[in-house]
Amino acid sequence: MASIAELVKELENDTIQNEDLIVCMEAYSYRVVVMAMFKAIERNYCNQRIVDRLTELSKLLKDNKFLGPWQMGHVALATLA
Repeated sequence: MASIAELVKELENDTIQNEDLIVCMEAYSYRVVVMAMFKAIERNYCNQRIVDRLTELSKLLKDNKFLGPWQMGHVALATLA
């Protein structure tokens, strides 16, 4: 399995496999998680593991600032939609 650094490079180059998006969504870096969410939206890719992870992330509505007033949970909810 590829390291997170390798997966980030694949995300940036748009060569990542759909199945590896969930690995990125479980990373500790908000940047990597959000990049993976946006890539899943772009590709219209979804599976049960991704839905479960996005459900977990959607609960992060306090003290998890991502951008301005937006929390990580807001981004996860938008991805679920």
